[in-house]
Amino acid sequence: MMLTISVLLCAMLALSGSAEVVSPRFKHCPSPLDWHRYGNRLFHFVNTPVTWVQAEHHCQNMGANLASVHSLGEEAFLQDLIKRTTGSSTVAWIGGNGATETSAWFWADGSRFAFDHWNEGEPNNSGDEKCIAMNWADEHHWNDLNCGTQHCFVCAIKPCNPI
Repeated sequence: MMLTISVLLCAMLALSGSAEVVSPRFKHCPSPLDWHRYGNRLFHFVNTPVTWVQAEHHCQNMGANLASVHSLGEEAFLQDLIKRTTGSSTVAWIGGNGATETSAWFWADGSRFAFDHWNEGEPNNSGDEKCIAMNWADEHHWNDLNCGTQHCFVCAIKPCNPI
């Protein structure tokens, strides 16, 4: 099953046209000025709306992935990061993808999908919604969306040097 998901994710990336959002200044060691630490990872918010696949490709070009979220504290940290950058609770892609079916979700970074914070009634897979965005609607939690819609996004990486 993981092979199927990997193949589907690779196919999505290949078919996306892999447009660059912003030229990365580094490959695997992020500058502390551009990234914000929470726990054992660094996060970077990109305030440029793109599709989920384009966002993941951009993160990968920096040696990262779209952010996986593993706790309420981590989600609150990302919400605060986004709000400090944009002045509002801007909708943003995170790394969740449901490539196979509505009830099976996976993180782009391969970590275990053991935490979620869906808006009420979500995920509902209304209209081929296979990707996760945070800060959705009045609840500001998660929603499954069509991966082709454009939103800002959050990348995550483990730092080069152990914390």
